[in-house]
Amino acid sequence: MSTQRCLVPPVADLFFQAWCAGTLGPDDRSQVRDVLLTDSISEEDRLAIDRLIHCVRRGWLVMDPCSRA
Repeated sequence: MSTQRCLVPPVADLFFQAWCAGTLGPDDRSQVRDVLLTDSISEEDRLAIDRLIHCVRRGWLVMDPCSRA
């Protein structure tokens, strides 16, 4: 098990939560940034991030400027 998996939930979980909520908040975006800044990113995480970007570009997800707390 990699350290990334222990500290950061999988991006697939983030994708599911964002899809259900319809928004991508600041905390979600910082999680994506943290995953992208790791030395090695899994193919599954990269594909999930690509799907997130595609959903935002198509308007299926909205980038929320406020946090969901």
